[in-house]
Amino acid sequence: MKSQPAQIEIVVAKDGKYTVNGRGLLDRRTETLRQVLELESQGDLNIPILLIADAEATHQSVITVMDAVGQSGFFRLNIATQRPEEIEQPLFDPN
Repeated sequence: MKSQPAQIEIVVAKDGKYTVNGRGLLDRRTETLRQVLELESQGDLNIPILLIADAEATHQSVITVMDAVGQSGFFRLNIATQRPEEIEQPLFDPN
């Protein structure tokens, strides 16, 4: 049995493609997102969802994720944006 994650991370790329916990989805449908959320959460609606969207992602692609999260019954949603220059830079100072 797969262990339950501390949170579910959904990334919306500039081109509107979705990644959930590091795995790309086959399509951009709300139903696909809902199914993946159910699998990843193992039915625990208390798991926080972190939505990270590229600053250039479309409004619709972000709203689709928010809709899927809401339809699935999750209520702990955090939203962050990333500018392209933030994504490509290292996270830690090498010195």
